[in-house]
Amino acid sequence: MAEDRNYLTVAALVVVGLVVLIAVAGAAYLLFTSLVGVPTPTPTPTPEPVMTPTPYAIIPSGPVTVTATPSGATPLPTAVQPVVKSSSLVGYGTDKDVYKRGDTAIAYMVIKNTGTVPIDEATLNIKVERYVSIVGYVNVQSPTTTLTGLNIKPGETKRAEYLITIPGDYEGVSTAGKYRFTIEVIVWGNNIGSFQKEVTVQ
Repeated sequence: MAEDRNYLTVAALVVVGLVVLIAVAGAAYLLFTSLVGVPTPTPTPTPEPVMTPTPYAIIPSGPVTVTATPSGATPLPTAVQPVVKSSSLVGYGTDKDVYKRGDTAIAYMVIKNTGTVPIDEATLNIKVERYVSIVGYVNVQSPTTTLTGLNIKPGETKRAEYLITIPGDYEGVSTAGKYRFTIEVIVWGNNIGSFQKEVTVQ
């Protein structure tokens, strides 16, 4: 028992000695720093973020001005329109129903261009018939002629005319009587229509 107490006493003395030693060391450090003047470290301030201004544009009030395409810009290609040759006969007739010998009869036809290219000419197949009692109409002549310089533009409707001079007599026989004209109209090689008209020559 006596030995145990001796050990405890020694241990307590060691602990007390350590505490006293630590206290003396701390006091010595404080005394040393106050005499020598060791600077106390100061904390480095954290830099504040720099705000960069956002670029902006001022939009003026008033009407908007549209700028033209620069001269160096490549224009868009224009679509090529297909070539369509099409037309129709929408009207016909003669300027009068009764003529005198020596008059000039005007046969007309109204042509509409339903294609995409102009019509410059039309061909007429004409049949002239004279009325003969008991027999009926007898063919007198069948001329073919071409009307040129029509210049009927796409979508346009134009009247074309054919002039027929009525002679006073034919092979010594008076031309007075009843006649019938049959006219067939050809455009671009296609028959676009035909018509008949009866007239009287006095």
